[in-house]
Amino acid sequence: MVQYAVLAWSREHPELTRFTDNIRILELLADTGLITEFERRDVVAAYQAYRSYGHKLGLRQEKNEAPAADFLRHRQAVKALWCRLLGAGDDECRTNLDVAVE
Repeated sequence: MVQYAVLAWSREHPELTRFTDNIRILELLADTGLITEFERRDVVAAYQAYRSYGHKLGLRQEKNEAPAADFLRHRQAVKALWCRLLGAGDDECRTNLDVAVE
């Protein structure tokens, strides 16, 4: 989703191509007004939580899975931004954002 935003808007906002990491790109998206500061904060928190959890599992050589309930708030934030940026015609985006994932 973040890389899509760079591809979609870098012509109008060339500064989006300055960095390759998601967190700094999200900061630039907020700075340019393409996403809100609240969206940036929530999606960065989700990204950091997922990466941290994944790294811990990797260090313990455990399967990279987590209980869905542990990440519900993060999943909702990411899905809300996804729906706003990419899912206008998606039936799932028009319905409840609290869809369970497997």
